[in-house]
Amino acid sequence: MTQPAASKLLKDLEDVLEVPLFDQLPRGMRPTWYGETMIRHARVALASLNQAHEELTALKAGRFGQVTRMLQQSDMLAVIAADVAHYYAAHGLVAIVPLEIPCHMDAFGIITRTDRLPSPAAKVMLTALKAASLSLYGCALEDNDA
Repeated sequence: MTQPAASKLLKDLEDVLEVPLFDQLPRGMRPTWYGETMIRHARVALASLNQAHEELTALKAGRFGQVTRMLQQSDMLAVIAADVAHYYAAHGLVAIVPLEIPCHMDAFGIITRTDRLPSPAAKVMLTALKAASLSLYGCALEDNDA
């Protein structure tokens, strides 16, 4: 891209945003606070596009998938280490992304997410568990754990 084309593109962007992104200096330009914000967001967007490209490339090659494991933090390292070693031996490509999900575990060890309502299937399952819990376990599940 030529310097005049880049300058026009930058001017068009400033016009759309209605803020100055750079200050002109005798020897170049310096980003304003608005410019720093746009630069930060542009870096994130570019990183996301690069990650999407890498993921698509891996998917096309059949080397990528996603496995979700729900673990207590104390068990996480031991279980994941074995899973990663097994997967890496078979496929050679592994990325681990820890994900913290807000949940609640009741006295029976049933874990439910607290950041959203249970799915219809989960509601049916919990209703059935509650109905059978007294006869199966000798203790009734609480109604507020659904």
